[in-house]
Amino acid sequence: MALFAACSGGSSGGDGAATNACDVVGTSEACSCAGGGMGMRACGDDMTFGACLGCPDVDPAMVFDGRCFRCLDDDPYAVVCEPNDTVDRSAGKIACADGSSVNACSTLAGCCEAFRRTAGTAGTCGGCLSRFTGVNCDQCADGRFVGANCDQCAERFMGADCDQCADGRFVGADCDQCAEGFVGADCDQCADARFVGAGCDIEFIRIEGGTFQMGGDGMFDGRPIHDVAVPSFEMSKTEVTVGQYRACVNAGSCTKPSDNWDDEPVDRENHPVANVDWNQAKAFAEFAGARLPSEAEWEYTARSGRSDNIYPWGNEEPNCDRLNFNDCVRHTRSVCSYAKGNTEQGLCDMAGNVWEWVADDWHDTFDGAPNDGSAWVETPRASYRVGRGGAWRDDEDVVRATSRYHSAPSSGFDFLGFRLARSLPGN
Repeated sequence: MALFAACSGGSSGGDGAATNACDVVGTSEACSCAGGGMGMRACGDDMTFGACLGCPDVDPAMVFDGRCFRCLDDDPYAVVCEPNDTVDRSAGKIACADGSSVNACSTLAGCCEAFRRTAGTAGTCGGCLSRFTGVNCDQCADGRFVGANCDQCAERFMGADCDQCADGRFVGADCDQCAEGFVGADCDQCADARFVGAGCDIEFIRIEGGTFQMGGDGMFDGRPIHDVAVPSFEMSKTEVTVGQYRACVNAGSCTKPSDNWDDEPVDRENHPVANVDWNQAKAFAEFAGARLPSEAEWEYTARSGRSDNIYPWGNEEPNCDRLNFNDCVRHTRSVCSYAKGNTEQGLCDMAGNVWEWVADDWHDTFDGAPNDGSAWVETPRASYRVGRGGAWRDDEDVVRATSRYHSAPSSGFDFLGFRLARSLPGN
């Protein structure tokens, strides 16, 4: 049964001044005055009603061009409240103004928007609001948006206006075209075979095989010096960067570094990733379809395939124009910041910036080491792994291409990162 309170005008005193009074419908004398339309008042407080005199004027914001509307739950969605109408609170009626309040007065637009429709010119609701479509206006007109209010970005999109592609592999208005550098039905293949990685941004350089003398006579060099024949292979041009490693973390294939990691990109995305242990480096390599280089491959590349090279660039003394070492800047720098320190093949930072994990187990000497360029691995694995190249904090003796370092495979430090290698078909 509908409960209602009808407001009517009354007389107060002999001066004929009109007051507003509520017909008593409930048993409570406590009541509030709620707005109506065309000067009428609906009086009541939730489901109890009583006499109400001197109702204040209706909030002008509740009235639309002099009309008051009652919202319905289906077509025609709204009806205008005539001056003598009562407020119907029966089941199925929607009070648009403030939910369950007895005040059912609203603007036409308020009623229509509840059903994702525009306000029509004839006092009824019209077609769908611009962001909706469908017979019931319950579909998003723009494929970039989803959600009940079509105000959330669809899976492919991001940004304040959902106008950016969430996946960097895609471009186009619908984010359904391959970005530059990507090919394939799902844009998941690198257009250039030299590149790998989620962003096709890890560049490999072919290293022509050869024989060289591995080891040296420096304080931290491997001994004894011995001949090694290294087959042709590929090495990544740069150390793996924070941004490249982030793609693996976001894909769920890598765990976060142990320290100094930002969950959102900041200004270090092109720095080498550090604070990763050997197992994390190996996991990333597998994610990228590559591997860690062997110690022999690493040294052969760092010496530009020459037995007489002490440093990647040759034998000139290291300085802060060639590499990040000896606390030149006291932290990592973006990869490839020192072109003068590149190898002859164009690989960057093979000396300084961060130490680089390689695949081998640590051995105190090279006695018994393989001479075919493969990784020297024990079964079961030894307690330590090898790092090469030196870091931003190390001096000239440590950044020699023949210098070695060892640490537990579970260790991660702010001076320790890695780069990748790939075998060539048939090798």
